[in-house]
Amino acid sequence: MILATNGILCYPQIGGGGCTAIVGTTWDSAVGTTNINFVPAYGYYDYSQSMMIYRQSDIGSGEKQINSIAFEIGGYDLGYTLNNQTIKLAHITDSQFGTSVQCDLSGIGGLSDLTTVKIFNWTVVNGWVTFTFDDNFCYNGVDNLMIVWENRDGTWSPGYGYAETHTVSGSPFLIWYEYQDGSYPTGFGTRSSVGRPNIRIGY
Repeated sequence: MILATNGILCYPQIGGGGCTAIVGTTWDSAVGTTNINFVPAYGYYDYSQSMMIYRQSDIGSGEKQINSIAFEIGGYDLGYTLNNQTIKLAHITDSQFGTSVQCDLSGIGGLSDLTTVKIFNWTVVNGWVTFTFDDNFCYNGVDNLMIVWENRDGTWSPGYGYAETHTVSGSPFLIWYEYQDGSYPTGFGTRSSVGRPNIRIGY
């Protein structure tokens, strides 16, 4: 089934479709210790959206059936909860976020195969946290990988934390975010070159 959202084609890849088989390993990003609290979800506001780019030159060539992503999380109070969270993956040809990117994903070059991989309520624990997908994503090994995290919790509470991030040579704009109270954000957001979340991609 093909869904159309804001003119963007979305391809649910349930079970990986015709993708290569899962091999039971991970690709691990570089690891740093810089704390950034607007990724993956910003608990200080009712709603937030963040996006992150991991380049093909980092991940490597070759098709991969991605079935999980782990983030290194810290600073959250025990029992902190973020409900109504959504993770999406997509292929893009842009190697960094430009100045015209918006919440509806307009302004992103070469966007394709946008796939909702997980919708969930999250009781946060600190440390490495793995999110196992409901629908896997078939990474083509050619384009860059974009992760979209939608926080539609709709409430604010103290005790929110951060993701641990690492710097990338050349300081490219590999994070994008927007947030607001009252309703889900729309329009333009902020691109950032301060770092990128430490992650492990399972495939």
